Amino acid sequence: MVFTKQFWEERRSKLIKKLKIGAKNRKNPSHAIPHTKKTKKTISEKIKELYREGKIESPFKNMTYEQRLKQVRTRKERNHYNRTPEQNMKLSNSVKGEKHYGWIKDRSFLIYPDEFNNGLKQKIKKNFRFRCQECFRHQNELEHSLSVHHIDFNKKNNSENNLIPLCKSCHTQTNFNRENWTTYFQERINGIA
Repeated sequence: MVFTKQFWEERRSKLIKKLKIGAKNRKNPSHAIPHTKKTKKTISEKIKELYREGKIESPFKNMTYEQRLKQVRTRKERNHYNRTPEQNMKLSNSVKGEKHYGWIKDRSFLIYPDEFNNGLKQKIKKNFRFRCQECFRHQNELEHSLSVHHIDFNKKNNSENNLIPLCKSCHTQTNFNRENWTTYFQERINGIA
């Protein structure tokens, strides 16, 4: 087999599609991989060292104090998190209630019954050995505790065969295609899947 330029281009494009890398990162697939804390610290220390040695010049070197202050102010003004309380209230009201993407008519304001308490949740998690039942990660591997999910999405149905522990990520996915998730988890609980 001859490895032509066309072969490598096709292979590269398939890899990019597989990794779902955005257009700006297509030249180097490694850009899609975030740095670890250790790597970030190493990079930061190296840059500081280069500044001390004079190999890198500060972008503020030839600016006056007033110019630096103006630069910092304009950067803060561009920051969209730096909103006034009125702007925050307007934004908050624009996605409340029926305007929110997760709104489900007649269901969004239902509260959980008293029997759905921490004791029941712990029992369910213990029954499933503190593992997410979708990705099978243990609770100790996660940054947060497991959620207990109602398989049929009925908050009032708190029977043990209707509850399943899920991590935050997997629990979020279950809010879409609810019928499919209900069938999927019921089959898994009953030992079919």
